[in-house]
Amino acid sequence: MATSAEQKLARQRYKEKNLEVVSFEVKKGMSKQYTQWAAALGLSLSRLVQNSVEEYIANHSGECVPTVAPVKFAPMQSVLTAEQRKILEAVDSLPESSRKALLKFLQTLVDAKSD
Repeated sequence: MATSAEQKLARQRYKEKNLEVVSFEVKKGMSKQYTQWAAALGLSLSRLVQNSVEEYIANHSGECVPTVAPVKFAPMQSVLTAEQRKILEAVDSLPESSRKALLKFLQTLVDAKSD
């Protein structure tokens, strides 16, 4: 279905009123990798970056922590199996409090295994 001129104008007005553009630079080739990673997670690149920033702030209580050089990674499509992607999608659909409880539980399992 084609987008009408009215729909385009409404979308433009919404963006102008509610959104800001953030621009940053990355090493050559990383933009494509980030986009592939986001797609493998069922996210847009914009949503992946927003989630990552929010998670970083939450995990560091707003404190400023020095960054390290970016880690090279393969696109998530080649790392995750279809079953693993389904699990991630199911976890992502949980309410935030349930996700946090699940992650806390999983961390206790990891800690117990490493003892």
